[in-house]
Amino acid sequence: MKFGRDIEHKMSIIKNDTPLIDLRAPIEFNKGAMPSSINIPILNNEQRASVGIKYKNEGGGSAEKLGFNLVKDKKNELVSMWKKFIKENPDTYIYCMRGGRRSQIAQQWLNDEGINVPFIKGGYKTLRQSCIEILNSVNDDQKEWIILAGRTGTGKTTILKDLNSAIDLEGHAHHRGSAFGGLAEEQPTVINFENNLASEYIKHDSKILFLEDECRRIGKLSIPNAWYEKMEKAKIVTIELDIEERISNIAMEYVYRPLENGLSKKS
Repeated sequence: MKFGRDIEHKMSIIKNDTPLIDLRAPIEFNKGAMPSSINIPILNNEQRASVGIKYKNEGGGSAEKLGFNLVKDKKNELVSMWKKFIKENPDTYIYCMRGGRRSQIAQQWLNDEGINVPFIKGGYKTLRQSCIEILNSVNDDQKEWIILAGRTGTGKTTILKDLNSAIDLEGHAHHRGSAFGGLAEEQPTVINFENNLASEYIKHDSKILFLEDECRRIGKLSIPNAWYEKMEKAKIVTIELDIEERISNIAMEYVYRPLENGLSKKS
């Protein structure tokens, strides 16, 4: 995989699980963020909305002034939380949506405390674009993809988890892939599913990649197009098991274990 220098830098941040402080409002963070990030926002959701309206009606100068007035009384509290995280994670970067004023203000406040921390140029949008580039790079990789197929109850997922060179799509989707495959845990957003998948894939250094045979959709989530198309062309290994063992596995996976862990509200 060959990319431009800036993309390579972003990808190294993703690959190394570099600690990140996400300065965006919770509503932005919850839609999608990087796996190694923590949300310590400058503006809460209501404040962000107010600043956005001010920007639309009166321009950037008025919006920035309003934003500063909204957070000035919380400056010390915010800086204290940022400092604590940075002390525990010295390689931290900070980012907002586009690497704009929120990142610059946070960096300046930390500089005033004698702490020099870099921010991501281009912000979250460039990290997100890097994840998309990673996912699409499967078209050009030299890995051999092998798909584990078989009927429900043949233990495909169990086998997959024992393989060091495997990626568990259902694990990332928090769903077992069938009509009754929902777990007690909610599925991630589409963006978080893709970001987490990209993060694992860029760390995958084997020449062989094992994946479980899946429909395009896993619960409410869809496998990225480039991945699904490559899976359709990959080698298939079919796992077979006699009916008695399959019934036992199905009962354990879909009945007894969910009862132990808490049934899902959604399938």
